[in-house]
Amino acid sequence: GMAILGEQIKSKTATIAAGASLSGAVVLGGDLLVGVALTTWDSAGMTFQASVDGGVTFYNVYKDDGVELTFTTSTGNRYVAVDPSIFAGIEQLKVRSGTSSVPVNQTTAEVVTLILRDPAS
Repeated sequence: GMAILGEQIKSKTATIAAGASLSGAVVLGGDLLVGVALTTWDSAGMTFQASVDGGVTFYNVYKDDGVELTFTTSTGNRYVAVDPSIFAGIEQLKVRSGTSSVPVNQTTAEVVTLILRDPAS
């Protein structure tokens, strides 16, 4: 049947502390990431670390062409639409400011809102 929008779309937040470049882990719980919302953000791209073993090990996220998955989020106040298939199978996710090779510390604590969708809906 048809699900009410509010039931199939949910959000969780990942926070990057001031002076840091990597957020804590967010448990996706089987939901698919469909978007990322930023209010403020020091100029940097956005990359990710993923865990598939309950948060024991985190891996930098690469696309199948060998390039690190990077969102161009030079500043805040934007919504970045995400292809949910890229994040299918990821149990836990961390958000990074910058890349794995060149992380960029944020000057203030940054809250990144992860927009999630139930894959069954």
